[in-house]
Amino acid sequence: MRHRLTRALDLQPELSGWMSFDDFGLDRYYTDVVRFEGSVPGTISIGGIVFAHFMTAANFCRPIPGITQPRS
Repeated sequence: MRHRLTRALDLQPELSGWMSFDDFGLDRYYTDVVRFEGSVPGTISIGGIVFAHFMTAANFCRPIPGITQPRS
């Protein structure tokens, strides 16, 4: 989301000062907000388990496919 907002402000600088990341109100609705850092997702560790939108393979910055249980 931050990247999209930054890109929008780069393309339309007249929006600068009118729109910011704070307008989304994420801190108001969530206790933990983990943002993307460049091309890889941010991570958060809770109880020794690392959570992320997706995990990346070493320095390749490509998502690692996970194993999902099929639904019947």
